[in-house]
Amino acid sequence: MFWGCWINPKQSYNLNQEAKSLKSGQVKITQINLVKTFRNAQNKTESVYLIAKIQGQEFIIAYLDEKNIQVSVNLQFSTDQKTEFLIRGQGVLHLVGYLIPEEGYQIDQEDYENDLELHENQIDDNQQNSENKNEISKEINEQIKNEEISNLNNNNNDAQNEKKEQEEEQDEFAALGFFGGNGGDDDSESESEQNNQIQKKQKGQHGKHQQKQMKKKIKKKEYQKKRRQQQIQQQKQQKKMKN
Repeated sequence: MFWGCWINPKQSYNLNQEAKSLKSGQVKITQINLVKTFRNAQNKTESVYLIAKIQGQEFIIAYLDEKNIQVSVNLQFSTDQKTEFLIRGQGVLHLVGYLIPEEGYQIDQEDYENDLELHENQIDDNQQNSENKNEISKEINEQIKNEEISNLNNNNNDAQNEKKEQEEEQDEFAALGFFGGNGGDDDSESESEQNNQIQKKQKGQHGKHQQKQMKKKIKKKEYQKKRRQQQIQQQKQQKKMKN
């Protein structure tokens, strides 16, 4: 005859009272299922222990967690002994098995077949739940993997952009050196004064990006100024040649 029970956290199941009401001499447990879990303060799923308390002594008969939600066992308990089931940890357990009646108790064949079918269906449902949980776990792991790849690509793009900015700065420096030539003491003093202004402005800026932008603006002004000076000198030389 099929038998099953639910055990919730901080609750116990008295096997003797239940079995006697069914006129059973012994109870045989064949499967223990973890059907619900809870998370602790650290947001971690706790493990669950099934305890059998027999004649006042406690025995651990099963250990379950979110990776091990189903255990097959072959445990037989007599209703003559005081037996109580309880759990340690935060979870809900479902125990299934069948009853072994006392001598002289006649089992109805139709009831027996119905109970046996119910027991087999319960096993199939538990296996399906286990497969579904495994599929969900795979999907979550795949999402985490995709997010890590996306973050890695973003970091690579940021590094490439930063490298490109550095190359642009180097090109601007090279252009300044080409057009500047040897401008004499006035150019050196002007460049020194502008460098001092750059340093003062950099001290007043916060953040690496803002400093880069300020440097670019000053370098651009230097480039434009030297370019104008170069054009003026060229115009003067052209006038002299015409005269």
